[in-house]
Amino acid sequence: MGLYFVRHGQTDWNVRGKLQGKSDIALNETGRLQAVETREKLKQVAMDAIYCSPLMRARETAEIINVLWELPIQCDDRLMERSFGDMEGALRKDVPFDDLWAFSSASMFAGGEDTAHFYERVESFLKEILPYAQEKEILIVAHGGVSIPYQCFFEGYACVENLSDLIIANCEVRHYAAKQIQELVKG
Repeated sequence: MGLYFVRHGQTDWNVRGKLQGKSDIALNETGRLQAVETREKLKQVAMDAIYCSPLMRARETAEIINVLWELPIQCDDRLMERSFGDMEGALRKDVPFDDLWAFSSASMFAGGEDTAHFYERVESFLKEILPYAQEKEILIVAHGGVSIPYQCFFEGYACVENLSDLIIANCEVRHYAAKQIQELVKG
């Protein structure tokens, strides 16, 4: 039993190094193939529930993986990528990308989501489903930015100096087992 987290497959904006945020960008062909490969990696897991971001790239990834179980996919806005406001569509190399994920970046960019609020939003979802993950296998399909608070929820925000280093690759899988979840629920 436990929580599985998968980042969506590749998009054309990933290839170009653009900040996607809440822009609703579709998977490209490589992203679809990555989702199929991830489905193969997860085929031994008897998943009980699937949650995903409502953004197209996450939904499509979840749908491709879900061919294994044919479960209802539950979209939750708390799993959406962080809004980068005016910087959406900007090239990562042209912005202070690593600084975007630090708590000190609260008002770093116009129209964007506050860092602390973003982390709290994702954590509220995790706290809600945590009791179920003690007894069920749950898949979450979301975004690279969401992978930061997901990992920090279990390991703490002091686990690395630069939180952007925690962003996982497209269709990478992170798993926390029931034992780790039970420790959090008890604590």
